[in-house]
Amino acid sequence: MTDVSRANDLANEERQLEGGFLGLLVLLVGLFILAPVVDEQTAGRVVVDLLFFAALVAAIYVSIRDRRTVLLALLMAAIAWAGIAAADVFDVAEVGIPAKFAAVALLAVAPVTVLSRVLRDERVTLNTIYGAVCVYFLLSFFWAVVYSLIEDLNPGSFAAPISIEDRISDFVYFSMVTQTTLGYGDITPVSGLSRSLSALEAVLGQIFLVVTVARLVALQVADSSRVREDGRNDAPSQGNSDRGQPAGGGAE
Repeated sequence: MTDVSRANDLANEERQLEGGFLGLLVLLVGLFILAPVVDEQTAGRVVVDLLFFAALVAAIYVSIRDRRTVLLALLMAAIAWAGIAAADVFDVAEVGIPAKFAAVALLAVAPVTVLSRVLRDERVTLNTIYGAVCVYFLLSFFWAVVYSLIEDLNPGSFAAPISIEDRISDFVYFSMVTQTTLGYGDITPVSGLSRSLSALEAVLGQIFLVVTVARLVALQVADSSRVREDGRNDAPSQGNSDRGQPAGGGAE
């Protein structure tokens, strides 16, 4: 392989990952796996909450990169984390509820900013795909916090074989199961609001998958067509140049 080929391959790999969504995806998947493991310990919940808000700020940063917006998101995340951490440490639910409202607001903004960044891409790269998967996880986290708020405001909205009052990881699990329409049934929405929102999440999750996949496929087809058209446009000019050389030689 020549140096030029290696340089082209390296440039292509950098272009595929340009944008930073891979790191965000690793953080989100890590949170999804780590939360149930450490959620039973207060210190573990505080750390997971910190990483969770860091992921939200990172999602907004890699999508917008506007300093004022990122600083505002960082300030809001810090206040929300402090409230939720205080509720976990001192067992005061009244402090955690306003903080969860702030978390819901951040979670409403983060997937929208990431999705808008993904949809602005003119060609499909690995970073585009990673971004779309990040949106899917962020949506699941959004609904999980909403469900947790519903349970805080109206205890008994969800029925489960174990207590889920203080375990956000259970709501994350329930949210992902609902969004993917698996519906295991171990955690069940009981109240009217929780049942309605669970059904809405299932519908919106499927719509997101269909629309996003259709968009990515359309981008890939359009990019492939553009590449083929560029190749056809270059071929005749090269052929005419080759045919013109013998004629020039005969004239001499």
